[in-house]
Amino acid sequence: MKLGKEPLRSSKPIYVFNATPVIHFSKIGSLNLILEICDAFITTEVYLETVTRGENFPDSLAIEEAVKSGRLKVYEVKMGNTVKTLLKHGEIHKGEGETIVAAKELGGTAIIDDEEARVIAKVYNVKAAPGCLFLLFRLLKLRKIDTSEAKNMLERLIKSGLHLDPETLLQAYRRIEQRLQSHR
Repeated sequence: MKLGKEPLRSSKPIYVFNATPVIHFSKIGSLNLILEICDAFITTEVYLETVTRGENFPDSLAIEEAVKSGRLKVYEVKMGNTVKTLLKHGEIHKGEGETIVAAKELGGTAIIDDEEARVIAKVYNVKAAPGCLFLLFRLLKLRKIDTSEAKNMLERLIKSGLHLDPETLLQAYRRIEQRLQSHR
């Protein structure tokens, strides 16, 4: 590398996950699948939520293994004061605040299921995507799964405890069906 040149970055997008996506994709045995499509990060707080405080849950073992193998990196935010500012919004908890700040620091996308947290991220000019559904459709778009697998994965995510309002769930199924129709 020549002096003054930036090191080459991966061609994969940088995703900083809040707890919900890693927990639910781990519960359904698909954590590795989402880690294949990005440079994946969680923050220290999300690690504490999902592994340390979640140590009695089977999904925490898969998350811990992904961290140990280096496929999921733990990132410590540098702008702690910004996290504190975000926490003044009653809708934001520490894991979401750190996820938003880490995405900004890393130049990535915050993957957060909570809509209010995504709105706040956008107010702070941080790119945010709607968590589990974003990842499901990203896997489908990248052809890591087909439409049948997407339906099955959505059902398994719901059974794992992922909460979606009925309208959002119906829209997700319709979107999968549209994809199926367009590929016939």
